[in-house]
Amino acid sequence: MKNKIKNLITVSLVISIFSIFCLAYAEDVPIQAPYKPQVSDKADIFDGLNLTPEQQEKIKAHKEENKAKTNSLRDQMKAKREDLKAEMKNSAMNISKVQSLTNDIKNLIGQMIDLKVDGVIFLKQTLTPEQFAKFQEVLKEKLSNNSGNNPRERIKEKLKEKRMQPKLKIGSQDNPEGFDAGLSGQL
Repeated sequence: MKNKIKNLITVSLVISIFSIFCLAYAEDVPIQAPYKPQVSDKADIFDGLNLTPEQQEKIKAHKEENKAKTNSLRDQMKAKREDLKAEMKNSAMNISKVQSLTNDIKNLIGQMIDLKVDGVIFLKQTLTPEQFAKFQEVLKEKLSNNSGNNPRERIKEKLKEKRMQPKLKIGSQDNPEGFDAGLSGQL
């Protein structure tokens, strides 16, 4: 009986110490906002394209109009998602209301996609073919410079590196002890 109590105290002590370390580590980990791809130095994206004053005015006006529409759609989508979340948590969930809200959200997403496509079409009509080609190059370069900030991209790179590492088979000539190379570092 005394051994059981000692074992129970020991186990609870180990769990407590482990929990304290976990909490101490968790306090040091910064909370990051979800990744949102961004173009660095947005102001100079059109620099070097030699835009005419007329092109600059058209692009500026379109950008302001597009920003207002996008913000409105985002606000609507946020409200619909909150309504959907509330309805999903409701114990007497109304399935037709849930379906209606999901259809509204899909419609808003479609409208946002349409805005992006319209923006590309607008640029293609406003810029000369040479300017548009150069714009695409600059945009691609700026987006690739920010790819290191994307947590998804970092995870993909780590998985790619892991897949590229040679794996030793258990009991092979290269691994006479019979250890799995992937597990040996974990033991």
